[in-house]
Amino acid sequence: MRRSCNSLTSLTSIGSINSRTKIFNNRDFQKYIANMEEDIIKGANDYYHLANKYDKKINNIVNRYETRTNQLFMDLRHREYEHKILRYKVDDLFNYKIIDYKDVEDIYHYSLYALYIYTLFVIMLVINNKY
Repeated sequence: MRRSCNSLTSLTSIGSINSRTKIFNNRDFQKYIANMEEDIIKGANDYYHLANKYDKKINNIVNRYETRTNQLFMDLRHREYEHKILRYKVDDLFNYKIIDYKDVEDIYHYSLYALYIYTLFVIMLVINNKY
């Protein structure tokens, strides 16, 4: 664009420009327009090549991770299927009273009480054995 600006400066420095025909027929103005067109075409080509380059890079990234993503989705579906089977098995165990849910709750509460008692015992030992 620097060449175009220099051409415009030399064009406007001419003091005898009075009409459009003189401007359009002026060699500096024609050079200025030609340089501007060349700069626009060059910028468009640079943009096209840059966009094409990044489009290829993006496609490479997408292709690289597409197979991994598909594998992860398949693994997720497989795990979801296994989870459903396991859930049905657990429901069957509780529904047919093979394992009573009340017994599970009781065992949980008893183990919780045992942990409370053990924690109090350890705290008492620490308090009695002051360093």
